[in-house]
Amino acid sequence: MHCQQGVAIIHVSHRMDEIARITDRATILRDDRHVITAPVCELPIHKMVEHIVGRRSKGASDAERGAAVRGDVLLEPKNVSGRHSPKHASLTLHRVGVLGLAGLLGSSGSLLARVIAGIDPVVNGEIRIKGRAVAIRKPGDAMAESVALVPEARATEGYPRPFGRLQHAPRRHRPAVRRRVRRRRAPTSTLLRLCSRAPRTRTTP
Repeated sequence: MHCQQGVAIIHVSHRMDEIARITDRATILRDDRHVITAPVCELPIHKMVEHIVGRRSKGASDAERGAAVRGDVLLEPKNVSGRHSPKHASLTLHRVGVLGLAGLLGSSGSLLARVIAGIDPVVNGEIRIKGRAVAIRKPGDAMAESVALVPEARATEGYPRPFGRLQHAPRRHRPAVRRRVRRRRAPTSTLLRLCSRAPRTRTTP
């Protein structure tokens, strides 16, 4: 309809399926440079990805999967619900393993991580660590159980900007950070003292 009305729409998105569904032509940029402009019918999603990353993606075709080794159960949220999301989520994390949470944007994977880390409250269900139920009401409770969250938005959620280097350093490293800061400040403070002008005194002839 917009073509018949003579209206042009620029749609900026990183959702490949959305671009393929609603656009007529696609322009791909990489590192602030134009890569390609073509009709969407000539750019299947895997081709778009190749142009975006600058190389051909093999997907999982060349991946070698060995036998999975599972250790003891470390973390086990059971039927966990947050204030809004997730709803009745359960998973099991074993020692010597990597557990991936897959899903579309907005599928509550990040919210489940926030609940486990004590950032958002647990409304229903329980969280078990090494087989015992634990009460995680705040991030400090999770940290006491060796559970921490590395957030997606590190610039806004993972890095408190008002803090300096000393506040970011672990407590055991702070004396070394203080010494390093003093050494870096010492030449500057000395230079300022040397370059400071002496007070003027009036001399009588």
